[in-house]
Amino acid sequence: MNSKNNIQIYLGRDGIISAYEKSLEAKSLDIICLSQNYANVLGDWFDKNYAPRLFESKITTREILSDNVDNRSYASKKNKQKNQVAFLFDDVINETDFIVSDDFVILISFNSTNPFAIVIEDQETVVGMKSKFEIIWNSALK
Repeated sequence: MNSKNNIQIYLGRDGIISAYEKSLEAKSLDIICLSQNYANVLGDWFDKNYAPRLFESKITTREILSDNVDNRSYASKKNKQKNQVAFLFDDVINETDFIVSDDFVILISFNSTNPFAIVIEDQETVVGMKSKFEIIWNSALK
């Protein structure tokens, strides 16, 4: 049994915002962001509030996005050392996000009728999800 294994479920828009706020506590984040309709749940909060704070912080990121013109433009504005971006083929889209830090995993569903986030603080799960992220990162387009 781990000394720290905590699972929290956050419901709705405010719950998802709470989970994203937690991610700002990390030193680094590995992110798979394939959602195209997150604004239907979050409005402009992600783009106008969260993203600027994340990318102006000292948190290093690796993001995996769908390969399309908008995401390529978004990636071109990133600091390539601090905020790395890779791409999956354009047809790989779903309404979920996946965030891994050294201490937690955040799974987010932008299901428009029942959006939620799950924050998992369990070292075995973190290690497993980091491993899965590495496999995807290493096969993604750079």
